[in-house]
Order: sequence, then C-alpha cells, then structure tokens
Amino acid sequence: MAERILARDGNWVLHLARLQQVVSLRSSTSALTILTVALALSAAPAWADGGNGTGVSAGQGGVDGALAGATGQNVPNGATAGGGGGGIDLTTGNGAPGGSGSGSTTANNPNGIAGATGATGLVISTDGTIATSISGGAGASGSPGTNGVVRSGGGGGGGVGVSATADVTVTGTGSVLGGTGGRGGNGGNSGSGGGGVGIFSSANVVVEAGGSVTGGTSLLTIGVQAGGGGGAAAIVLTSGGTVQNSGNLLGGTGGRTILGGGGDGGAGVLLLSGGTVINGTGATIIGGAGGQAGTAGDGGSGIKGANIAVINAGTITGGAVGAGGGTPLAGKAIQFTGGVNSLEIQAG
Repeated sequence: MAERILARDGNWVLHLARLQQVVSLRSSTSALTILTVALALSAAPAWADGGNGTGVSAGQGGVDGALAGATGQNVPNGATAGGGGGGIDLTTGNGAPGGSGSGSTTANNPNGIAGATGATGLVISTDGTIATSISGGAGASGSPGTNGVVRSGGGGGGGVGVSATADVTVTGTGSVLGGTGGRGGNGGNSGSGGGGVGIFSSANVVVEAGGSVTGGTSLLTIGVQAGGGGGAAAIVLTSGGTVQNSGNLLGGTGGRTILGGGGDGGAGVLLLSGGTVINGTGATIIGGAGGQAGTAGDGGSGIKGANIAVINAGTITGGAVGAGGGTPLAGKAIQFTGGVNSLEIQAG
C-alpha cells in the first residue's frame, strides 16, 4: 500500500493507509517524519532568478517568467555598479540576457548590446525518442565596453536543449543538457545570461533508466560587481502532462560572480500549469545548487508547481546553497506553490 499526503494552500492533511513499507523522499522513515518533511515543503525560494549586481543603483537580477522581466536590469545612467544576471524566459525555455553594467569610465555612456541567445538543440513536434546527447547552444558574450564611449553588454542566455510540443522519451543512452548562459562583455560589470532549460515541453516526458536531463548553468562573470545568471530547470512542463522518470534529473547550477549576487539553482522539474511527476525506484530528481558569489544564490527545488501530483519511489532533493556571503536558502525537495496537491510515497 502507498501513503498519500494531500495539501491545499499549505494546509496539510495526512491520510494513512496500511503500509508494507513506509518511505520518505529519500529512504525508510516514520509517518511522523514524512509529515514533518511535508509541512516544510511550502516555504522555499522563488524560481531560479538571476543574481543582483552590487554597488549603488546596481541592476537587479531577472525574475523567471516572460522575457522582459527575466532580463537582467541595466545600471542607470551616471551610476557605477554591476548589471543584473539574466533569469529564465518561461515562454521559450531559453535563458534571458544579463543587464549592462558600468565602470568609472563608462558610467555616463550608453548601454552595450547583449549577447545572442544560444540555439535550440532539438525541436520535437511529433512523438520522438532521444538516444544520443543533445545540448542547447551557449549564449554569446555581450559586446565589449570602451572607456568613455560605451558600456559592455550583458551575456546572452543559453538555448533550450529540447523544445517539444509532442511526447518525448529519453532512453538509457540519451542525455539532454540546457545551454550555458554567456558572460557580460569585456571592459565592464555586465551580468551573465541565464541557462537554458533541458526539456521545455507542452506534452509528456519519459526518462528511462540511465537517461539524464540537466538544466543549463551560466558562466562566471567578468566584472566583479556583476550578477550571475540563473540556473535553469531540467524539465519544464507548460500545460500539464506527466514526467515519468527512471533516470536522473538535475537542475542547473546558478552562475558565479565575485562580489555581486549569484544566480539561483534551477528546479529538477518545474510545472507551470499543474501536472504529474512519477519518480521511479532508483531514480533521482535534484535541484541545482546556488551560484557562488558575494551574495550566494539559493538552491533550486527538486520539484516545484501548483495543482500537482507527485508519486515517489526514488530520491528527490533540493539544491545546496551557493558558497559565499549572504543568507541563501537551500532548495526544498518539493515545493507546492498553491492549489490542491498530492504526494504519494511508495516503497522503493
């Protein structure tokens, strides 16, 4: 028999059945421990955002969502500070570009041009199988800065690994990797672009034993005050559907920087409009680690969404915090963000 935990808007009710073996999100445990874990699930960091720049009037990191808000902010004219790191464009699965930063000799100059977004690794419009390695393209570096003339541009976002409108199966020999976000251009404090999602799908995704999907990360910034790009989710479902995992899913690591804010880690699975995640025996779903930085990035959730059902017989864990300063938050194994949700824990 399995055990089901139901939740509505953070109010939890535990329904017990007769259990042959009680298991937690990782291993055997007691029902009380499961309830304690469940009650902790509702509080977690938001999305996999880009890191903030540092300095007076610094650019803020992009907030995952539509492209305009996911793009790292530019530093306003007259300020000397770091541009924000790019988040993730949740309309395409690509990373968003970083914001233009400035040094003392470019504070009053125009913003540079952001680097180009990386190419999509593979588009699937009819049911398909992936048995090889597929990667999204890397984002390009931003345009270089010139003293007294122009600021550097933010780094371009990494490309989505697989963009799918039909069912996808990743076999035991297959792997998918989201593209890496690019650096800001030379000669400035411009933010890095966010990483690309591994699989961005409006249908169902199956990952067989031995298969893997990993969200994209972001390159270390050139400017020490710039914000790091956000790590991307391994899998994003946009319209419900089911992720059936027997392999390994890993959210992207947040981008690193020296003094600015590190990017947040990406989720293992992010569900934007409900859906189901089935994590089989021996399978893993892990949130990405936060980026190392002056203000370190938060870890990503293992699974995140509202109105979702999770059935687990494997391992689900949140991502670790990034190394550095600040008070970053570790990712939760599962983050229910609203609605009516269920967690069924099976013997693994």
